[in-house]
Amino acid sequence: MPARILYDGRESWDETVKGMIRWRGILAGTFSSVVIPALLIFFSTTGAPWWADSLTWETARDAMLNGAIISLTIGAICFFGLLYLRKRTIRSLNVKYLSHQVSHKVRDWHTRLNKNPDDVSLSDALNDICNTVQNLFKELIPQKDIQVITRIISEKDGELYYTTVSRTGGLSPSRTKTSEPISADSGLARYLRDRSEGKGAIICNDIDKSIQFNILTNTQNHKNYPQEIKNLMAVGLNAWDGTDENMLGILFITSKNINVFGPKHIDCLGGVADIIAGLVSSIIIKKGNISE
Repeated sequence: MPARILYDGRESWDETVKGMIRWRGILAGTFSSVVIPALLIFFSTTGAPWWADSLTWETARDAMLNGAIISLTIGAICFFGLLYLRKRTIRSLNVKYLSHQVSHKVRDWHTRLNKNPDDVSLSDALNDICNTVQNLFKELIPQKDIQVITRIISEKDGELYYTTVSRTGGLSPSRTKTSEPISADSGLARYLRDRSEGKGAIICNDIDKSIQFNILTNTQNHKNYPQEIKNLMAVGLNAWDGTDENMLGILFITSKNINVFGPKHIDCLGGVADIIAGLVSSIIIKKGNISE
């Protein structure tokens, strides 16, 4: 077939390494790694020709036993090696697929915004996109609780604040009632602005100590739900605000587990943040506010 249309890169799974890391490839590879070495060992250790009178039951039995042990060892190594390769390959394909879905959703929201701005709310758009971001990081960091939160810049009485606009469903719904805006001149917002002009990312492995050092703000939600967030990464959403480049928001990836996030996750976090920041910029400029 000279050309074809593909909608999902995960289809490449069926073509990876000529199928040797599909289930039938694993079984075929393991079987061949057991049977073929066993035959070779048997033929090479029982004399030539093996059917001659010199062959005794004792030598054949010893040869077959040794061959079986060696073959099973080789087979087990091949089986678990291929199984691990299969798992890693599927995970890699899922990560690429979900990364694409983040940009795909942002594009769709851009289209809706340009067609009918009144049909688009910042909170709806970010909730939709953050659910996909959550799935992406769950694939990157399996078997760990992963939640996503966004805070967006707002102004009140001449002061700038960052207000929670979206959060994924694994956090308590009651957080909405006690959620507090965070001043741009304190806590994480100030830390990101002062330390990296809003362009860096931060990993907090100890929330309480981060609060003591004024890196994080001790909000009412942290007091009410201290077990929900034990570890977090945060990065600024930097884009055009209509007059200048600004940190329009903050993207948080959180977990109730400890020691979840590391430097290897920063590039993925930053890439997602840049994609989301462009949409936030467009909505704020188009609608003129974030109240919807």
